[in-house]
Amino acid sequence: MTTGGTTRESADEPDGGGPPEAAGTGTAPAAEATGADATGGGAGRGTPYPDPSTDEELLLLAAYLLSSGRGLLDEPQVYGTFRCVDATRRVLVLLRRRGVGHEELDRLHRELEDFMCGPMTPRDLPVFLDDLCGRFTVLLRDSDLIAPAPVRAPAPAV
Repeated sequence: MTTGGTTRESADEPDGGGPPEAAGTGTAPAAEATGADATGGGAGRGTPYPDPSTDEELLLLAAYLLSSGRGLLDEPQVYGTFRCVDATRRVLVLLRRRGVGHEELDRLHRELEDFMCGPMTPRDLPVFLDDLCGRFTVLLRDSDLIAPAPVRAPAPAV
């Protein structure tokens, strides 16, 4: 895929697909040039980044979210839905780069990728998003992808 005059290897990149203003530069400075830390976080803690450009992609994602927030002031409301879906798709790619892997996350990503970058097919958008949100909720609740919330002791009676 070509973005900003550079070639991307696949549409699996976080800035692949989506509106033109979401496209990145396609450049990836070497980790040693940026001083990037080579350890990840989240599930798979301490695993090396598979790609040292993850920090750059996070910065591009932050810029995309910020510019999306600004654009939503003047754009049709439905654009916000598509921008949020695209941002979710991009975050899942970045998580995979950090070594966070789970079958259901991969399935969710493939569905989001198909929705954003695949052929345009009629869908019941609320039903599609409700299904994805429900599955994501169950995944986070039932897996070890996130740490459980700490149990708080009840506050003493006063």
